Amino acid sequence: MMDKPPVTHFGFESVAWDEKEKKVGAVFHS
Repeated sequence: MMDKPPVTHFGFESVAWDEKEKKVGAVFHS
């Protein structure tokens, strides 16, 4: 997978990226 984007001190970007990664993974591995 792609490298994760920089994480903000709030962690919002990392959470959103994790959710996107899960959805993408579900599509490719279904």
